[in-house]
Amino acid sequence: MKKLATLFVFSAAALFVSVALAGDHPAKTCGQMTADAAAMPAKVAELMAAYAEEAEAHAAFMAGVKGDKNAAAEAEAMKKLAASYKESAAALTKTADAMKAAASWPAAKHDMKALAADAKVKGAMDKVGGLQKDFGAMVAKMAPAAPPAPPAPPAAPKK
Repeated sequence: MKKLATLFVFSAAALFVSVALAGDHPAKTCGQMTADAAAMPAKVAELMAAYAEEAEAHAAFMAGVKGDKNAAAEAEAMKKLAASYKESAAALTKTADAMKAAASWPAAKHDMKALAADAKVKGAMDKVGGLQKDFGAMVAKMAPAAPPAPPAPPAAPKK
């Protein structure tokens, strides 16, 4: 979970640096941009909480299946998974809250040329950018397809 939280903080920093490296001077401080990026961990926390709810409902359903020892085992495993989802949601919520608080950080001077030349910063930014693309593609793939449009009503008979 710490790696996921770090990813979100690097995302905010990467956004700042990418704007700066493009030659534009950002209108926001690093803290403000970090606060803006808090929406991502907050949304993932909501997703983890929803997964927990789904796992708990599934566990309750499977616990009601009688005469199948595998159903009982599955129910117990789902309960454990739900607890893990809840822990993830709590950690991500804590991270998002800390990121939101970053809006009050004082502005600090940045040597943008030195920052742009730093291999560690560039490598981290590239990694974050790639992971963000992967994450977006994964979410798009996992999202349920839109239901098909209802059929058109029959044409009115000609007179």
